[in-house]
Amino acid sequence: MANDAIPLYAPGSDLTCKAASNVTGKRLVKVSGNGSGNVLVAHSGAGEAAFGVAGWDVATGQLVNVLREGVLPVTAGTNLTAGAVVQAGAAGVVVAVSTGIPIGTVVFDVASGADAFVAFNPALVA
Repeated sequence: MANDAIPLYAPGSDLTCKAASNVTGKRLVKVSGNGSGNVLVAHSGAGEAAFGVAGWDVATGQLVNVLREGVLPVTAGTNLTAGAVVQAGAAGVVVAVSTGIPIGTVVFDVASGADAFVAFNPALVA
């Protein structure tokens, strides 16, 4: 049909992105520069905004699914308890919120290095 309005991304919860650097799955990622066709992502740093969670490990330049909504597994950077509000820690892990941007709430107790199930607050994910 003529003059179709084709969304760039729909519904916007999971996106195919391109790694600007090596990315580890189950880590928070941020937008990292201006992509061409795919959003460029890299690990979120401590206290930074999170665009979503990398779906799997990829090398620089490869495509990766970025999960943006729901209760998602993210590598814990410290021991966390259910109900803890979390932010990005170093290299995209989650840690208890201190001075950074809160991105969601842990739903089960978890040990450092294990998968923390985080209920993402869509209003807080960049």
